[in-house]
Amino acid sequence: MSSMKTLYTLCAALALVGAPLSCASSRDPNGDLDSGVQVQRDAAVVIDGAVAGDSGQPLDAAVATPDAMADAAVVGPCPGTAAAVINEVNTNIPNGRDLVELRVTAAGLLTGMRLVNGNASSTLVNIPAICAAAGDLVVLHLSPIGSNGNSIASETTSKTQYPMATSTANHDSAWDVNQDVTATGIAFTDTVLLLRRADTTLMDVAILSNVDGTSSATYISAVESAQAASGWLPASCATTQCQDVAADFSTVSDLVTGTSIQRTGATDTNMKTDWTVKAQTWGAAN
Repeated sequence: MSSMKTLYTLCAALALVGAPLSCASSRDPNGDLDSGVQVQRDAAVVIDGAVAGDSGQPLDAAVATPDAMADAAVVGPCPGTAAAVINEVNTNIPNGRDLVELRVTAAGLLTGMRLVNGNASSTLVNIPAICAAAGDLVVLHLSPIGSNGNSIASETTSKTQYPMATSTANHDSAWDVNQDVTATGIAFTDTVLLLRRADTTLMDVAILSNVDGTSSATYISAVESAQAASGWLPASCATTQCQDVAADFSTVSDLVTGTSIQRTGATDTNMKTDWTVKAQTWGAAN
């Protein structure tokens, strides 16, 4: 079977389960289907760990061989506009192997969401094509190292794609996502973490401080920017260092299995009172 015929077979199969696909109707001189088979924005096909056909782009016949398609995982239909909040953080883990957990608050495809270090205005992690349900947890692994139990890649097809049995740093009850940019942790100091959509819209903010009385100019600027964007309250700082508005995470453990700073409940008031330091709950309800 040709690759394009395989694509059409996949397209027809997906149509049977209600995936919103656009299937080509034209044929080339050899009688095979044209390259117009597409997966629309709310459906995707994962081939060899990569997403094909996402965002309305044609599936690539070069990678969609019959053997590859036989093992392809279909992510879709995935309706709705996904939303999430930062749910748990520990930036005190040695060697930059910090963890940040997200909690999905509205179901949908997470593609394009990104965790940003507000102090440096730099992206820490880009979230891959995960079709998430409301309530799902996504654990972001910074500076992932395979020899320390991290999976070889981010999970996109299921929460147990890389199970704890073989990837001991993972969590079978959550999506595990590896840092996909230059491996770097988050400094254990005053920190502003931002969760943005693909269009840079601000979804959530976490402002954390070690309350040592000294803050960097970049931290203060990031706090003021978050406040100006209505991402954090109060709308202004009472002290020049802006540590008064931040959640105190000075006592978090330097062990993955120790304490972390995490949300105290489902309500997000965009204030430091939403957060507390207690025994870690990675991959589980806080």
